Amino acid sequence: MKNLFAALMTASENDIKAQLAQLLRRYHQGTSEDDDQEVVVLVQRLANQFPDDIGIFCAFVLNFVKLQPGQAIFLGAGEPHAYVYGGTLSCVLALVLNCKPSRFFPSECIECMANSDNVIRAGLTPKLRDIPNLVSGLTYNASLPTKHVVNPKRFSDGVSILYDPPIPEFSVVQVVLDDRGEKETHRPIKGPSLTIVTKGAGVVSWAGERLEVRKGDVFFVGADIGVKFECGQDGKLTMYRAFVEA
Repeated sequence: MKNLFAALMTASENDIKAQLAQLLRRYHQGTSEDDDQEVVVLVQRLANQFPDDIGIFCAFVLNFVKLQPGQAIFLGAGEPHAYVYGGTLSCVLALVLNCKPSRFFPSECIECMANSDNVIRAGLTPKLRDIPNLVSGLTYNASLPTKHVVNPKRFSDGVSILYDPPIPEFSVVQVVLDDRGEKETHRPIKGPSLTIVTKGAGVVSWAGERLEVRKGDVFFVGADIGVKFECGQDGKLTMYRAFVEA
């Protein structure tokens, strides 16, 4: 697998353009029963976004996962990935939570990642690419997408949902308050946390302090501090709290 992937990623620019043009021409003329229609659409979409890019061919060697609102996946060190569509608000270690659906497809997600000294890119990006380091650093452990799913569970007695990936570096809590004045309380956590507001407005209070927050705000909560969240006048307050607990 490593040799095959290395050969693909290091192919000459002329070969990439020629083979991609031939593939797109065949798709344009019509697909067969043997073609995975989701992959066909994906390849055509990527070709429009990143013409003649080697990353387009990765559609044939990577899993194609569609996240629905509230779903999450965990990607470990050395596992390649790309966000095809939908924005990210924040990969070596990552938890991806879809948080805002649109009419046609999920449009936003949040990404929480552990401390890392590198992010290696090789395709589908205008940023710096480092193909040799990417090829040498991957795990090449093939698996079904279900391996990466993080199943949510209740965090408190209220409505908060915990996404706890199989690593000690971080966890993420989702807080969704739908009604004006609705409240949610979190117990003290034995570690720091960082929260981003992705929808609505409300109030955060702790130890006699009070902070008004709205969409786009990010705030820090120190260790061993209990926190209360209250939905604002307009309702529909959504937040994601990333934390590490010693």
